[in-house]
Amino acid sequence: MKWMRHLDHYVNEILEQVTSFGGMFFHLFLICFMFALGEIILSLQLFASFILTYAVTLVLRLAHFRDRPKKLAYSNIIEKVEASSFPSLHSMRVSAIFCLFYLFYGPGLVSLIFLGTALAVFLSRHWLKKHHPSDILAGAILGVLVGIFVAGLGFGGLESLVESVVLGVAG
Repeated sequence: MKWMRHLDHYVNEILEQVTSFGGMFFHLFLICFMFALGEIILSLQLFASFILTYAVTLVLRLAHFRDRPKKLAYSNIIEKVEASSFPSLHSMRVSAIFCLFYLFYGPGLVSLIFLGTALAVFLSRHWLKKHHPSDILAGAILGVLVGIFVAGLGFGGLESLVESVVLGVAG
């Protein structure tokens, strides 16, 4: 059954890459990319969701610690927050991103791509034994709620301010 171990190894390697789409760097990349494309409102919404997903996760992990399927050792409060499984921050981030893109662009190819990405991240978090299914589900639900909340914030005035500053610097 050596081929099974090799297959498992390759699946793990692929899913390690997939899980990064729920990570901090991808979220920050999207913020910058949307800003560069001139999508100021979406960029601001993504930034707000970035802050809120961390804040929600921090509060919940401080209030309720749950070991990951593959337990992580910790020796201080910061490591303990990182070692906690509930809720899945990757799932929360990718769900907030999907929700914001869906609400901004509507149903279509972009939203479908982000939905597929979100589902792949959920699978990767479970397969890699980073989270229990309930942690992933909680993260996904909270991410959608964060996305809906952030989409409801009025960024119109702030968009004008950002554009005038950018145009003033560029001009």
